[in-house]
Amino acid sequence: MTDLTVANTIRAQIGRGALFMMGAKDFVGSADSLTFKVRGSKKCNAITVKLEADDTYTITFKKVVSSRINRKTWEVRPGRIDTVKELSGVYCDGLCQAFEMVTGLATKL
Repeated sequence: MTDLTVANTIRAQIGRGALFMMGAKDFVGSADSLTFKVRGSKKCNAITVKLEADDTYTITFKKVVSSRINRKTWEVRPGRIDTVKELSGVYCDGLCQAFEMVTGLATKL
């Protein structure tokens, strides 16, 4: 069983309001990171926040494209995951600013 203390701490540091404003859903935690999907951004739709050894975060913004089926030929086009941007050395008070900069979504009213 994985210890989710770090993932829960990352989620708390981002804040419920910011997560709500970005339409965050489908949270997946690991021993040193938190991954979630966001809605409404044309640039990315998944974010991974990973805790580094120097107590900063590395944020990876991804665009996940699901597989599609061609209805004429019934061929399955495989999905892919593209890394849009990766920011490293981000402190906890700069998480929301980084989200706003890359996704274009507001994190507060």
